[in-house]
Amino acid sequence: MHNSEKKIREAAMPLLKSHRTYIDIGAAAGDTAHPFVNEFKTVICFEPNPKQAQLISSECKVHQFALADYEGTADLMMPPGKDNLEYASIDAKRIKRWDKPNAIQRVKVKKLDQFVFDDVDFIKIDVEQGEMAVILGGEHTIRKHRPLIMFENKRNENRPTAEVLRSWGYEIKTYKTELLALWPTR
Repeated sequence: MHNSEKKIREAAMPLLKSHRTYIDIGAAAGDTAHPFVNEFKTVICFEPNPKQAQLISSECKVHQFALADYEGTADLMMPPGKDNLEYASIDAKRIKRWDKPNAIQRVKVKKLDQFVFDDVDFIKIDVEQGEMAVILGGEHTIRKHRPLIMFENKRNENRPTAEVLRSWGYEIKTYKTELLALWPTR
């Protein structure tokens, strides 16, 4: 079992009352999406890297876009010396920390709010420090559906993201290196 799948099973799944739509943002090869296709009515993946996106199960609906708080294009970059495409990012803060990042390619960027979803219960975000931009670009979707949101916080880089969600009425819980934002009525 992939470590991220294990975190979702241990931390998020027990908090979910409904299993209608799961949105996996930064889905990579689908390791955190495919194991849940029989547990949710719909699994939707966002993965801008074409090499990763083609590995995602056909049982998931795949959108080959990066998500942020704007629409346009961005360079998808990867740290030097890494051959694991899961570490790719469009976030300037993340890329600045890398000495001579490797460009993968130019990718399309959209906002989560540009898509129409039914009954979103769970969102997982792992976009290498671009979580705040994803949240801001999905404010309408998040406020409308009030899903459980799980996102990475390995170096405490996403505390500001948690504060935005808290200002929208969410409660924040910590599970290992992840933050969980849940609507109080859950």
